[in-house]
Amino acid sequence: MRCFIFLLSLFILNACQIKPEELNISSDGVWKQLGYGKILEIKGDTIKEYDICKVGCNLYEEGLLADIGKIDFFNKYSLTLRKNIKTYKYIRLNKLPEICLKNVNNPMHDFEVLWNTFNEQYCYFEERNVNWNEAYKTYKPQIKDKTTELELYVIMNKMLSSLNDGHVSLDVPRKIKEASRALQLKDEKEQTKSKEEIIDPYYLGVQAQNNIAEKYCEEYKIHNGGIAKWGMMKNKMAYVQINAMFFLAFYDLPKDLTLEQLAPYYQEIGNKRTYQRQDEIDGADQLMEMILTDLKDANALILDLRFNIGGKDEAALAITGSFIENEIKIATKKAKLENDFTNHQNIFLSPNKPSFLKNVYILTSHETASAAELAVMSTLKNKRVKRIGSNTEGIFSDGLDKRLPNGWEYTLSNEVYQDLDGNNYEGKGISPHIDLNYPKDKRAFFNLLLQQISSGKDEAIEKAISLENEK
Repeated sequence: MRCFIFLLSLFILNACQIKPEELNISSDGVWKQLGYGKILEIKGDTIKEYDICKVGCNLYEEGLLADIGKIDFFNKYSLTLRKNIKTYKYIRLNKLPEICLKNVNNPMHDFEVLWNTFNEQYCYFEERNVNWNEAYKTYKPQIKDKTTELELYVIMNKMLSSLNDGHVSLDVPRKIKEASRALQLKDEKEQTKSKEEIIDPYYLGVQAQNNIAEKYCEEYKIHNGGIAKWGMMKNKMAYVQINAMFFLAFYDLPKDLTLEQLAPYYQEIGNKRTYQRQDEIDGADQLMEMILTDLKDANALILDLRFNIGGKDEAALAITGSFIENEIKIATKKAKLENDFTNHQNIFLSPNKPSFLKNVYILTSHETASAAELAVMSTLKNKRVKRIGSNTEGIFSDGLDKRLPNGWEYTLSNEVYQDLDGNNYEGKGISPHIDLNYPKDKRAFFNLLLQQISSGKDEAIEKAISLENEK
């Protein structure tokens, strides 16, 4: 009997090791993603991806399988795709759902698809204090058979704006955006605006970024039009300013361009790259190697993320990976799945070389968003790190990309990130150790920093210097 059990165990072990291709099982076919409202049709190395909800299904994109991830595992019933630190699970369907074969495109259907997709996938109605059923009652009656594209956009945009979520967006053709903006300007025509209110906040932010680096660095270097700046300060502290977790790749581009001038060239190259996301991650690795080599003699480091609007999570973790010696678990994430959630995924931070294992002061504001917030979250258990500034924005979920039947693209938040203590910071942001009560309004915040620099002192940097001097 023991011999039989032993032989049976060997058979089971060997069977478990048989690869799908050896059983004539192919990854080709139709797969339903768990938690994201997506249908994936695989044929060889190409895919068709569909957006699906209760009332509709339409093609999102066609392309290469490599663009959306690498197959980590599959069998007759399930498939797992891995994209860097992220894992997505699918179940096999016998065929493409019938609803995906229908071609419906009218204003009412577009509205129904948008509302239902949010109803099924969006995580944060309660946190954002929005009654989505009431939104339906408010906005659906405004949609008619002859509703124009501009009218539809205005109605949808108002409904989505009520969520006040930086990862919720609706992207429409330029002519519709311009027409909508013209309507807005017409409504504002009678309002008197000061000279400061006319200046685009983006340029105020750029001016603040430059003024801070010029004020505190003896001399500084820049990468990709100023997306990153770094240099030594007079007191043997280092200053590093990283303003996004993208535009980090090292492409062969002119060195003397501003970020605004460089962006079109960068995007043109990126659009042609199959693995552009990896370019950003490799860029972050290479950038931190350059920065920490230049700043190797620093006694402490200030990492300024006050202007960082986010980007690629993996790029963010490549930066904070320089502040640890060993791999650590930093967070979990899960996605909405009907009335529950998918199983959570663990997120780990791996050490990067060269490392910086001295005191780090991270500066944050309400502009610190998305992937930049994950960077901050990854340091919560690091005793060498102090946070100074204000709460981050509070938009951790990846933006789930979707497309309406009429072709308009939109994004929503369908994931929950939690720290190791189970805290969810969506809508609240991560608080600093030292709160400087920065304004939430972007223009007011940038103007405050410009005023502080003009008077000779950036309060956050001065506080970091003071804390380091007390060591």
